[in-house]
Amino acid sequence: MMISEADKDIIIDLMGKEAFNTSKSSVTFSYITNPDGSIRWLYPKSLKKPTFLSFYSTSSIRSKLLSYIIKSAFFVKQAHRISAGDISLNISQESKLGQVLDVYKSNSSGFSIFTGTVGQNRKAIIEMHDEKNIFAFVKIALTESAKRLVQNEAYVLRNLEQFSFHNVTVPKVLKLLSDDIIVLSNIHPKNSTQYASITPLHIQALNQLYTTDLKQKSIKTLPLLEECQQWTDILLKDFELINTLSKEQIHIIVDKVSFIISMLRKKDLIMQLSIFHGDFTPWNMYESNEKLYLLDWELSQENIPLLFDIFHFIFQSEIMIKKTEYAGVLKALKALVNMQDIKSIKKRYDIDLNVNYMLYLIYNILYYLQKYIQQPTLHQQVFWQIEAWNNALDDIIEKDGKVIYEQ
Repeated sequence: MMISEADKDIIIDLMGKEAFNTSKSSVTFSYITNPDGSIRWLYPKSLKKPTFLSFYSTSSIRSKLLSYIIKSAFFVKQAHRISAGDISLNISQESKLGQVLDVYKSNSSGFSIFTGTVGQNRKAIIEMHDEKNIFAFVKIALTESAKRLVQNEAYVLRNLEQFSFHNVTVPKVLKLLSDDIIVLSNIHPKNSTQYASITPLHIQALNQLYTTDLKQKSIKTLPLLEECQQWTDILLKDFELINTLSKEQIHIIVDKVSFIISMLRKKDLIMQLSIFHGDFTPWNMYESNEKLYLLDWELSQENIPLLFDIFHFIFQSEIMIKKTEYAGVLKALKALVNMQDIKSIKKRYDIDLNVNYMLYLIYNILYYLQKYIQQPTLHQQVFWQIEAWNNALDDIIEKDGKVIYEQ
């Protein structure tokens, strides 16, 4: 199978300019591809166990089945049957991967590579293991945007080290090798579950995180609302599209966002603000023994209205995992009102769930639209998201913001 130029660029970025110039010191790698033929996992052919599955979320039936097939193939020593091909590669000592392997004195089979998700924030992730266990994950930024995210994750996790949580476990920063390489501890529990629906533990965990940095601010002077207004102004201007998105559809969506911003500006509320994980999704967390093991803090921010992470979980799980339309999202949103832990947070912080939901939705739409218009290739899931967003905005406008419950 031919390796694409894009995949070659990633390999060279990780292993050095001489990666494809084979020599006696070359390592033979096997690789597994995405549905579009691009490389998803790259690992030494001598790998004994499919440790690269530690990158893989098994929150859906399909993902569980794929994981089982791969593990079975390795178990019966038929791993070649699930790989798309082999390739010999050189890893220069000065390269990003070379630096990592040198620090941990890893042998030629003590790691595997996830090549990352396509987009502006793309990062490769290296799984590091010894004979007993996986001891670290290394994030390597592949873009300037990703480099900023790597640095942000290091900042956030080091700040969280000062707190002790009853129901939350987060990775530790083991090393920051450079501005674009971070080494994190492995917190994946041996026996764990990933749920595609909100559980009380999700809410309890966020409630504990909120206590780390709680602040108050009037919605009229909320920095996030000002940022949304600026993004709206940018997206309503003419811009060049490099993919199959519709500029007309983007303008229609942003017009609706602009209308909702005007609705929110008329509110007279004091907003409770705290930490926002930013990618609070089933594939970034595990549950075990009444604890939530929470990964990927790179999009985390401070001073964000409460419950943004819950709304994000619902949108992502309903659309990306369950593949439901907006009706499924709305049903899950309405179910929040009856959850005892949500009732407690709502009462404790005097939260208007509808307002916080509207703020989340417009912020999330504007943030990702700016990313998507600059992304040459888009997955089908992006179009599912945009359709759901459009329906959600219509619902807010038609119901005058009273989407989750009547006030």
